[in-house]
Amino acid sequence: MRARPRKESIRRRSSSMRPHRLTGSTPTLIAVAVLAAACSTTFAPVARAGPVQYTITFTALDGTAPTAGAFFYDSSATLGSRFSNFLVTWNSATFNLKSSANSPQESGSDCVADAFALLSGNGCAPQQISDLRWAGSTAFIGVSTFEFISFDPSHASHVEIDQASLSGAVSETADGNFSIGVSPTGAPEPGNLILVLAGGCCCDET
Repeated sequence: MRARPRKESIRRRSSSMRPHRLTGSTPTLIAVAVLAAACSTTFAPVARAGPVQYTITFTALDGTAPTAGAFFYDSSATLGSRFSNFLVTWNSATFNLKSSANSPQESGSDCVADAFALLSGNGCAPQQISDLRWAGSTAFIGVSTFEFISFDPSHASHVEIDQASLSGAVSETADGNFSIGVSPTGAPEPGNLILVLAGGCCCDET
């Protein structure tokens, strides 16, 4: 289905000026800070292994925008299994786009069959924001469809992922733009910070 383009706090010094005694975990924190500074000036960031959660931000150009959207993506997994838990909620219907994202539909020579490239705005070359869309449609019989689609400027080529759902509150057609970003829950936990930094200082980037 082709979418219709419509387009610190500063701590005060005590009056006695007595030297501060390192207690508790302070030495560890200082060591981490020094290590982080050394790595940040010498090495490029290291890609995180395992699935990373992304959230999707939607804007509507016509109709009502989805209320939620997120997925997990593992760049180290084999092609065809990198996406998981890919869910979008629109018009009271929930769409599971995992399978479609792992096997996107592509047509033409200016787009690539890569759903992460599509979602990142690099699905077609050259990419323009007006040619990167989401679209939803609910028929009067209650069957809803939802898709992400990217066109080349001439609309001769496209790549898309889509899914149907047997639900939908009302008959509606909507579309708009979107962007993705790493979810805050996808950041390394504090307990793993030393390991992350150490990995960046001892290992080659892959």
